Amino acid sequence: MMSNLLPLKKMSVTNPISHPQSLPKNRTEAASSNPPMNVFGVPFTGDGFQVGDRMIPATIALRRSLKGQLQSGQWFYFGIAPQNIKIEPALSHVSAIVTHIEPEHQDTRSIQAEMPMKGGVFPIVFIQSTHEISPAIGDIIPLKFDLKQMVLFDPGTNDRIFPTPSIE
Repeated sequence: MMSNLLPLKKMSVTNPISHPQSLPKNRTEAASSNPPMNVFGVPFTGDGFQVGDRMIPATIALRRSLKGQLQSGQWFYFGIAPQNIKIEPALSHVSAIVTHIEPEHQDTRSIQAEMPMKGGVFPIVFIQSTHEISPAIGDIIPLKFDLKQMVLFDPGTNDRIFPTPSIE
């Protein structure tokens, strides 16, 4: 089993709604990005990525890009930026327990939660608009990832393998 090697950091967000201008080339860049990307180890199941008792589906773009390279049981590091995670009761990808809520800017808050994973929990951070109803500490919340913004890293080299540089 792979363990998370990236510490949970306090975030500072200059523009939480926009997508990053460039994607990290490796896990080190993902950890030092602003805000730091959530990166966690997941096995590929043939249909998607297993996160606890839930499944994050493999997108068509991912399947096309890594055609012939995806094998069931293979591990990857899955990356998703905090601004690309939303509380979404319908069609959620994972659930998490809220552990900390902190104001970021006038119109955003940072929410830290623990996502159940095989062998333990993973601390995940996401950004929410203050115009949305805030969860309370201890709440179990359904989270949806913007899969168009997901990043995969090779567990051996820590280099980004999706999206490939030619797709950017």
